[in-house]
Order: sequence, then structure tokens, then C-alpha cells
Amino acid sequence: MVAEPQRITALEFSNLPEQLEPMELIGGEIIVSPVPSRKHQWIAGRLYKFLDGIAEARGIGEWIQSPTEVYIAEQDVYQPDLVLFGFDAMPDSGPRAAEEIPLIVVEVLSPGTRAQDLVHKLPNYARRGISECWIVDAYKHDISIHMPDATGNLIATPVIDGLVTVGIYAGIQLPIQRIFAGFIVNSWR
Repeated sequence: MVAEPQRITALEFSNLPEQLEPMELIGGEIIVSPVPSRKHQWIAGRLYKFLDGIAEARGIGEWIQSPTEVYIAEQDVYQPDLVLFGFDAMPDSGPRAAEEIPLIVVEVLSPGTRAQDLVHKLPNYARRGISECWIVDAYKHDISIHMPDATGNLIATPVIDGLVTVGIYAGIQLPIQRIFAGFIVNSWR
């Protein structure tokens, strides 16, 4: 007989001691992920530098890099790689997950988290009311922006040749070559 995993709430999760490994609460289960690879961190960092400069210049809000926890539901607390909060909905600096709804979350896919990010987290971001979820595929060197349509279905819009055509950053040209510079396509080296 296999024991059922013990499920906990977001409040119980917030009361756990700090950890060195990235932890998320997905469906009431604590999921511990390995520390992201340097490739993962470099890509997230490069994207952060670019997007944060635009957000600051336009007065959109404030980008926060992982680790930062975002409350999604009673048994879901996620740690996106990047989060944009509008100035009117900035979370406090307390230890609990941010309950404010971000404008954008960014997930950089890794081999170990790809399924969780796409299958579990992506639809829950939309259900929470987050209007943009950017998926950065470090393996394929592409970015897509997922936004719910009028019926709540997520529509993926690829960023082609660096041009963002939807959402808050519509019209912006992302430096795709710079974001993925130094990494071989289809490689985790």
C-alpha cells in the first residue's frame, strides 16, 4: 500500500522554515526543485534587465526575480522566474506569498519543471486572473505569451523575430539573440 502524500494549505506552507532549494505548493503538495541551471538563471536575468528598464521608463510597475512566492489558490503557491506587479498592487515585504495579482509572470522552462509549468501552473495563473504568462523555452530559444480569451481559454502568441505583438509590452522588440546568447539550441550546456 502506498501512502497518500500529505496535503497542506498555503497558510501552512507560508509557515515552513526557509529553504535553500526552490519550493512550490502545487495541489497541496510541496514540490522541491533543483536549483536552476546557470543557463536558466542567465536567461531569466537577461530578460529581467531588459523588461525592468522598460517598466521603469513607462511607469508600469516593478519586476521581481525569483525566489518570490505568488499565492494562486488555497493549495497553490508558485515561484515564477519573474513577476511584474503594477504599482497599484505591489506586495508588502512580509514573509508570506504575495496575494496581489501580478500583471505578468514569466516561467523559464527547464527539463525538470517543464511539465509542471505547462500543465499545472499555466492554467492556474489564468484562473487566478493573471492576464499574461510568458513561457521562455530555453531549449528551443523561443518565447510565447499566453493570455486568456473572452471564454478563459489560453491563447499562445509566439514572439517572432523578437517582436512582442500582444499584452503590456506590445510593440517592443526583444533582444532575442542577446537573451539566448552563448547557448546552443537544443542543449542544456
